[in-house]
Amino acid sequence: MTVSQEGAQPRADSSGVPVVSTSAFPGADGGVVVDTVVNDVFAHRRADELDAEVVYYHHRANQEEQALALATT
Repeated sequence: MTVSQEGAQPRADSSGVPVVSTSAFPGADGGVVVDTVVNDVFAHRRADELDAEVVYYHHRANQEEQALALATT
């Protein structure tokens, strides 16, 4: 069975701008391989914001851990 859905309807963010497009191709073992491509600057910007947030909270957790260690000694 061959499955191909190139040009599938892209998802959109709340502003209606396409964020992700997907394509499905037949795999070597007869399964389906899904290819997801992020093609929007908004998605990359949001990913960068989330990465920065992870760094912030990691730093904050380290500070709180150090403060707790000092308070218990």
